[in-house]
Amino acid sequence: MLNKLQKFFYFYHLKSRLKKHGVRHQVVNFQKAKYVGVVFDGTDEYDVTTVLNYVHKLKKRNLKVNMLGFVDAKTMTENMSYMAFSRKEVNWYHKPSHHMPLEFTGKEFDILINAHTSESAPLEYIATFSNAKFRVGPYLEDDKTYCFDFMIRTKSDDLADFLEEVDHYLEILDRL
Repeated sequence: MLNKLQKFFYFYHLKSRLKKHGVRHQVVNFQKAKYVGVVFDGTDEYDVTTVLNYVHKLKKRNLKVNMLGFVDAKTMTENMSYMAFSRKEVNWYHKPSHHMPLEFTGKEFDILINAHTSESAPLEYIATFSNAKFRVGPYLEDDKTYCFDFMIRTKSDDLADFLEEVDHYLEILDRL
């Protein structure tokens, strides 16, 4: 969670960079999608397993998937099966400074799925400046329209429930 000073600088930087960010977003469903990005909080092992299972499901749909996790700790385990960065690789106001998140934002995903159910400034920063056509994320208390094109509210904070809802709504979009 950001304190008031961190929040001020985070949003100051965000707003000044958003003025120059010229990506046009559009609605993309599973039927049209070929390339999906997934950003997630890799701190909790249950959430990591949930995301890995979800990515496996996406690959069964013949989608190319790229994933990036944020571990909210100063160190990470070495043998992760996915790209990740840690708290050590974000600056003092939580802007990612590691090359992986910066490269990830440049990828032209058809859909970017933000697989987290609570606020995460580094993951929201990645979503905000992603070159993805369609950015799906959780509905959170604060207005997050700058980083998500489509927000989903779930009854619980369980990540599996959220990802189930993502599937549900992206399949509904398939029928439109």
